[in-house]
Amino acid sequence: DRAATVILEERIPVSEDERIEVEQGKQTTPGAMPVKERPGVIEWAFTLEPRQKKEIVLAYAVRFPRGMTLPGIE
Repeated sequence: DRAATVILEERIPVSEDERIEVEQGKQTTPGAMPVKERPGVIEWAFTLEPRQKKEIVLAYAVRFPRGMTLPGIE
């Protein structure tokens, strides 16, 4: 029956290898802020009215040298 403040956290890869770059994509829902104390975690804070829905999109790109293999990325 009332509005609720929502804080949504999501993980994004963090590279420990300088040859690997992770970049947040332009399709990501605006307002995403990095959580300073937790590298690789970003958050959105917003208010939803009763029965309101909101779609949040997180997009990112991982770039690495040709020939380099990364577990989980084909």
